[in-house]
Amino acid sequence: MTDDNDFNLPGRKNGRDKGGKTLLQVSAAVLIIALAILVLQVAGMLGGGGSGGGLSEGELESLALRFERQGLSVPAARAWTDYLEASGAGSEKSARIWYRIGTINQKAGAYEDALDAYYRSESFASVDEIEPEISRRVAECLESLGRFAALSNELERRTAVPGSDLSGGEVLAEIGDRKITRVELDAMIESEVDAQLSQVAGGFTAEERTAQKKTLIDNIRKQGGYSQWLERFVAEELLYRSAMEQKLHEEPEYRAVTRNLERKLLAQRRLDLAVAEEVTVDPEEMKAYYDANPEEFKENEKLAPFEEVQDRIYMAIRSKKEMEAQRRLLEELGERYDVVIHSSKLDSE
Repeated sequence: MTDDNDFNLPGRKNGRDKGGKTLLQVSAAVLIIALAILVLQVAGMLGGGGSGGGLSEGELESLALRFERQGLSVPAARAWTDYLEASGAGSEKSARIWYRIGTINQKAGAYEDALDAYYRSESFASVDEIEPEISRRVAECLESLGRFAALSNELERRTAVPGSDLSGGEVLAEIGDRKITRVELDAMIESEVDAQLSQVAGGFTAEERTAQKKTLIDNIRKQGGYSQWLERFVAEELLYRSAMEQKLHEEPEYRAVTRNLERKLLAQRRLDLAVAEEVTVDPEEMKAYYDANPEEFKENEKLAPFEEVQDRIYMAIRSKKEMEAQRRLLEELGERYDVVIHSSKLDSE
């Protein structure tokens, strides 16, 4: 039987396919180059180079200064960071620019980003003229964040004698190999104060809460309450160790309690954040309330001065606004999660 149909391409017989192979190799090379160009183009469009989207060193500096003048803190800080990457600045110049980035973030209230920039500045170089400013600004940021234990530790570190041990501060007690330092005790006190404030000051603004926290911690220090807190710390550590050895944390009853506690804490936290974001009381509002309700502030038919009753006015207005904010939030959530309460069934029991 003969093959009437020949499916071989002309010129492929007797080893004559070198030209075809060469053509395929060239096509593959062209395809690879095209893909590489495409990747570079996409990277350029996305700014993936990390160098300011192809802007020159001078252009990035002008851009950063323009953002600063317009009060655009986030893009200004980003532009200065791109400038650092593009310029290859030396240690001192990098330290100065990171300090500048820190001041931009601090002014915008981004205290954690500001701290990051200040610490980076110090890591590059110690510049005499800005070093005191960094110390002052770091303390301001920590205080604004309400991190008083960290602030105390930071101040101790910055004022310590060179070469002294700053690993954890003064050792106040020991449990076997475990050393309890003053820094650790400060952190415990701060954590406890935070927990107490979360129960009574949930609707306060961040500034009000920080002020209350500072007052409570200062009172503990002034009243010499450190010894009592240390005894409590040691007692809790001993009981905790014993409980863990007995695997009490694995008991079903314990797990149920912690789940329920977490549920309540998270619910309260959600409510506190909503109130703090929405509720404000300004002085003009307080004065208007005072003028509109004089009978509330009369004693023996004499109207009390505004300065003497402004705290009462503040709490009255704030309490009303907090209740309204809570009601709105719960109504909104009820609609979102499609709540139906069958009151008639409860009444029939």
